[in-house]
Amino acid sequence: MSTDTLVVLGFAVAIPAFVQGTSGLGFALIVAPVAGIPDPGLVPVFVLASMK
Repeated sequence: MSTDTLVVLGFAVAIPAFVQGTSGLGFALIVAPVAGIPDPGLVPVFVLASMK
């Protein structure tokens, strides 16, 4: 993966984590579609790994 992709995925985790912390929902609803854009194979593993 390129650096640009990693930066986008980093923001795609940070912003939903903030939403999850303030409202209690939304992390996987936002991260899964964004993580699936560069590589659809990332969706199951990336979402589970980033929720840790």
